[in-house]
Amino acid sequence: MLRKELIFTIILLTFLIPVTRCACGAGLYKTGGVCTVCVAGSYCSGSDTTATCSTGYYSMAGASACTQCPAGFYCTTKASLPVKCAAGTYSAAGASLCSSCGAGYVCPDGLQVACTSGSTYQTTGGKTYCDACPVGYLCTASSATACSAGAYASAGTSCATLSTGYYAPDKGSSRQCPVGFYIDSTQTTCVACEAGNYCNDGDTKTACTTGLCPAEVTAAITLATGMTPSTAVLMSATAFCAAGYKYATSTCTICATGKYCPDPTTSTETACVAGTYNSGTGKMFCYGCEPSSTCTVSTSTVLGAGSYTSDNM
Repeated sequence: MLRKELIFTIILLTFLIPVTRCACGAGLYKTGGVCTVCVAGSYCSGSDTTATCSTGYYSMAGASACTQCPAGFYCTTKASLPVKCAAGTYSAAGASLCSSCGAGYVCPDGLQVACTSGSTYQTTGGKTYCDACPVGYLCTASSATACSAGAYASAGTSCATLSTGYYAPDKGSSRQCPVGFYIDSTQTTCVACEAGNYCNDGDTKTACTTGLCPAEVTAAITLATGMTPSTAVLMSATAFCAAGYKYATSTCTICATGKYCPDPTTSTETACVAGTYNSGTGKMFCYGCEPSSTCTVSTSTVLGAGSYTSDNM
């Protein structure tokens, strides 16, 4: 009898006392007493309710939490997957749009990266690469400015002023101009001292006022008479003569035909000996007569067919 009463009591309590129903799991929410999959753009943490993702976040169906749109991507809606930014554009995390890369920056992969001041730069926006700083330029991340005349830049971080006697052939480095040369007005070229001038400091040239450079200028390279910069030879403290010239009474004189001048520092002019010749002026030696030719000290004539000579004279 007791057992029947217990069963009756349990049945009665079932109908009279409310029983808590089971909650839906993560990614589900309850609607009409039925657990339903959480819709895209929302999240369901398992509390039987659903909530919409915040701006800059997204979710797919069945999500228990929303995910922030990552940097380098943008999210057009809360219910769609992120879209990668196009080349030359970028975005921060949580963006709904991508922005164009600014000057001084590049965006190769949806992220904005600064160019390195002094070595790379980019003057326009929307680029995927930085340009290398050209030689002889001062570069910030967003600009490249050529060094002015008389200055050079080896690293792109600053333009340095050239010291006296130095020039910058490519404006990227400085070089010393040697004695006997001078620096042109652009300060990019070292020029050999021209005839009639002397260049004793590797920087400037000065005209010789008397046809010969003054005695105190021992580093002079050229003279007004008988000089070429490539063949000038130091003769004394007062003058220079070129090879093939002789020096006498403060004058350089070219060596005559049929003679040779082996030493441009003296007045010696020597005649060619038998069997040799010199048909031109300004020679330092005489030429040997060719076979089958006849020579004087100043000429050489090739003999015709059927002729010969035994002594070239």
